[in-house]
Amino acid sequence: GAKSGEVFFRWNKVKGCRVYRGLLIPENGTKDQAKEIFSTRTKVTVTGLVAGVKYLLVVEAIGTSGVGPVSDTASAYAAF
Repeated sequence: GAKSGEVFFRWNKVKGCRVYRGLLIPENGTKDQAKEIFSTRTKVTVTGLVAGVKYLLVVEAIGTSGVGPVSDTASAYAAF
């Protein structure tokens, strides 16, 4: 299972994507608290977060033809 302060997200693959860029922010946080996340896979585990806090994530696909649209917002609570 998840360790304290971890959150896991998974998303659908985008054809032609080379890397996914995500922006993770606490639900009631500010842009200053945002973490930029990069992944070549369609899932990510983020560590070092505050346990029990709800985090929001948006992802965009970056490929040879440029940057795709921003995803819908996903949310998850960091594990205790």
